[in-house]
Amino acid sequence: MAASLPRALGFVGLGSMGKSVASTLVRKLPVGISVNVYDANERVTKDFLSCHDEVVGHDDAAGVLQNSEMTFICVPTTSHTKSILSEAPDGVNNPTVVDLTSGAPDEVKEVAALAKDKGFSFVEAPLSGGPAGALAGTLTTFVAGPTDTYQKAKPLISLFSSNKFHLSETPGAGSATKSVNNCLNMMNLLSASEGLLSLAKFGVKAEDAVAAINNSSGRSLQTQVRIPKEVLSGEYNYGFFLKLMKKDVGIGTKFVDGDLIGKDFFSLVESLEKEVGGDEDYTASVKGLGVAGSKEAALNLLTGSGPKADPEAYMPSQIKLLVCDMAGTTVEEGGLVYQTLFNVLQEAGVDLTFDEIDAWHGAHKLKVVEHFVNRHEFGGVAELDDAKFRDRSDAIHDNFVEGIKRAYFDSDNIQLIRPGLKEHFNDFRAKGVKIGLNTGYPVEIQDAIIKKLDMQDFVDTWVSAQNWGGRPKAHMIHACMRNVGIDDVREVAKAGDTVLDIQEGVQAGVGFNIGVLSGADGVATLRNQ
Repeated sequence: MAASLPRALGFVGLGSMGKSVASTLVRKLPVGISVNVYDANERVTKDFLSCHDEVVGHDDAAGVLQNSEMTFICVPTTSHTKSILSEAPDGVNNPTVVDLTSGAPDEVKEVAALAKDKGFSFVEAPLSGGPAGALAGTLTTFVAGPTDTYQKAKPLISLFSSNKFHLSETPGAGSATKSVNNCLNMMNLLSASEGLLSLAKFGVKAEDAVAAINNSSGRSLQTQVRIPKEVLSGEYNYGFFLKLMKKDVGIGTKFVDGDLIGKDFFSLVESLEKEVGGDEDYTASVKGLGVAGSKEAALNLLTGSGPKADPEAYMPSQIKLLVCDMAGTTVEEGGLVYQTLFNVLQEAGVDLTFDEIDAWHGAHKLKVVEHFVNRHEFGGVAELDDAKFRDRSDAIHDNFVEGIKRAYFDSDNIQLIRPGLKEHFNDFRAKGVKIGLNTGYPVEIQDAIIKKLDMQDFVDTWVSAQNWGGRPKAHMIHACMRNVGIDDVREVAKAGDTVLDIQEGVQAGVGFNIGVLSGADGVATLRNQ
């Protein structure tokens, strides 16, 4: 595979999506391939370079194209792509351009023709799956263009996209399909939210309605993931601007021009963008629905509380220690820990599916490795002290640790779950509440994350399952209590994003158990605990 890859790769456009795709490419590329980047925002380029020492920054897109054998472009509109290629020098030795931008089909055809005139091979590959999918390498790509050009680009596209569909030899077909996809995305989100708002008038809680629908024929990605994680939580932080969704819906409704996917639907989305704001997340569009009379009333009905609830408002007064999980609760890492664990096990020849990994969210990672190695290679009967089993499990776990180091620390793939987390925790601390972190990460990874994100400045103690045993056992909570001098478990609150976090709090007997919706599990799953 490495022999077929270009020696020099380019990337133009480091916005939310572009940065995530580029980070994944840099992380996964074989050694020896140079990378050139550019973004119209100079600060964005500098930020990216500060996280990737080996990457070369350029003052313009032309410099990237001139120094790369293959260049990925990820910009807001096809007009931006057209401008980039218009100003580029003519291609030498037929370099390849892969346009990840979603555009109007006719405009994409014009861009493909311009690229050909300039001497570039061209293929379009608009994306679906958001920044988290880009970081995890699980995006869907809607590819259109000549087969030979796609085959050249496919090994690199595969690094960030696990679902690739070569839809047509004709550029424009990819964007057409993506636009229909996003029309359906938006239509499902709005229709489901409108239904929930109406049900709220009959006293049906949104989370209860969603749980019922998700076990019935009306379920969709929106009811199963977007609404629980982004809407009912009040987060509205999927990572895709409403103005870009409106653009895609505009393309799709013009292209389809039907009774449902047509002018009236675009007019609705356009009005919601004006009401809510184009720079808001697309999931926030539900705030503009008129079923409840106003966007404030709609939000109140849908979430059951109006604006996002403040935990301090309902935290019991006796709480003196808040113990929080890390990945998905206090640290945003786009699901990389489970994707890396899955990849490492697969590379070791262990037979499993990603859904099986899903069931282990929040668990001690070595225990996860031991479970699947035991099942696959030892018939589920190996003893922990069996030398062959121990060596095999430890070797795979070591590979996981090295993989997660690369995924987390060789780029900017991790950050605090919310920008205001430090201030929020310090508010608790000022009121006498200690903050603890517990995790299924190995100690080495936990310490490195805390150092990278400066969490030692606003956290009082942290413990790892490596030292204290994993969830749902309560040992880590008890260790945090000892570290800060808390004797009564009723004075402890536990917060986490997985079933195991909730079970851990129950087993410990904490005074307050908090399920958060920023990570793995949704409302219905957590409530069932």
